[in-house]
Amino acid sequence: MQHSYENILFVLSGMICAMLSGSCLYLLIVWLVVSGLIVGFHQVRLIGFLKHVGIPFSFILFSALSIVFDFTHAGLVDSNYHIDLFGLIVSYSKESIRMASLVSCKSLCLVTFVYYLILTSPIHHLFAWMSRYKLTKIFGEMMLLTYRQIFMIKDVAADIARAQRSRLGYGSRRETRRNLTQLLTSTFVLSLQKTDVQFRAMEARCYDGDVVFLQEEHSWDKTRLCWVALAVVLQVSGIVLVYLFKIV
Repeated sequence: MQHSYENILFVLSGMICAMLSGSCLYLLIVWLVVSGLIVGFHQVRLIGFLKHVGIPFSFILFSALSIVFDFTHAGLVDSNYHIDLFGLIVSYSKESIRMASLVSCKSLCLVTFVYYLILTSPIHHLFAWMSRYKLTKIFGEMMLLTYRQIFMIKDVAADIARAQRSRLGYGSRRETRRNLTQLLTSTFVLSLQKTDVQFRAMEARCYDGDVVFLQEEHSWDKTRLCWVALAVVLQVSGIVLVYLFKIV
């Protein structure tokens, strides 16, 4: 908890290095190291971590398939590798496979860095850090309010669903469809009402357009900063080796 700022610095530097890299091998090594820190050092359950990573990975996989395959008509094929499906040519090339692999590895690596930040640092520390260093103030306030709204909507939906289950509202398919529709509409209406109550509560506390954060005094941990600096040096060295030896 007390090392949230150091974790933010580590994640930002790691994400920048990952975006600059052009090697799948380098990105996979970074992904394995960060995943090992999450599971081993911060003691996050492996099964839970893999489940969380698997959700964005499915979207990344479909995006990679759209990069690999190109759909054209006969006579417009630029690749030697193609399949004829009733006049529709599905083509692919080594370059498209390489590009899809690189984009997928970068996306997976960046998502893992984000998970590292979320799982190791309280979210209000991130907002406080953004406010302290004047980084897009309006964006930080919108993130905070949206973050609060997500849990508010989740609680409202959970209460309504619990009440419906207590009345056996999901006993049949017909009842399930009817109660699910009522759940969505009721959640939308109640969330608007709670949002209005929240806004009036903010105005009652002299809200003038700025969300003020209660910030604790933070002192940088020199040991943690040394580890972050070492991680940055290793990542930059890895990128230099990738470009020197043309590692794919």
